[in-house]
Amino acid sequence: VLIHNPIDISRLSNHYFRVPLGIAAVAIIEPKVVTTSPAVKKFSPSKRKCYLRNERILTHFKLFSQLNCLLECLSNYTLNKCRYVSYFMPSKFHSLLGDNATPVCGIRNIDCVYVADKVLNKDLKSKISGKGDEPHCDCRPSCTELSYNVETSHSDFLWTFGAPSDVQNIPDKLKLFVLCFSSVFPILTIYFKAEHFMGIERNELYGVSDLISNFGGLLGLFTGFSLISLAEIIYFLTLRIFTI
Repeated sequence: VLIHNPIDISRLSNHYFRVPLGIAAVAIIEPKVVTTSPAVKKFSPSKRKCYLRNERILTHFKLFSQLNCLLECLSNYTLNKCRYVSYFMPSKFHSLLGDNATPVCGIRNIDCVYVADKVLNKDLKSKISGKGDEPHCDCRPSCTELSYNVETSHSDFLWTFGAPSDVQNIPDKLKLFVLCFSSVFPILTIYFKAEHFMGIERNELYGVSDLISNFGGLLGLFTGFSLISLAEIIYFLTLRIFTI
């Protein structure tokens, strides 16, 4: 089962939770919203550690997200290394203009796709910048993003027929069907953890006014220095000399 933001194309092998057969599972969803204040938008993406919607344009996706960017990076790197892509990767298809489509690999050529995926994941984990043939995605998170935290719990799927008097009135074939159904099919219940949730906002930690106030406060604390002391020093070194 995959729960994700509608604008994200998540990889099923990386973002999922499994519901076994014959199990009654419960999934508790808690949304996580991250926004960015206008004061942070003036900084470069390298300083704010995120991309705005119009700063990072993807080739195969209309909307930017970190998952979409990583999937497109994997597709481009696989195409560069293997000359083809896997079936789930975004690629260029045939169009009415006669453009050549990107070849899709088969079972015989799947090893190259696995190797490219491992190399890319190794680069992302070690945070090595791309040089030459090394992959470099530059997929920072989106400054405004929505994700879901999922908590799961499960127990055995026990089907009850009600009171003992009701069991006698149930045909044997129906009992057999219900028992087979409870052992083959799972039940999944999904609900939100709370009606309301708290969002997270990226904001400027220290501004110019905060820096000046902290600097002046530290000088006043450790040296007894203040702006009045500076004015007195200038006064005694300039005007006071001529008035004596």
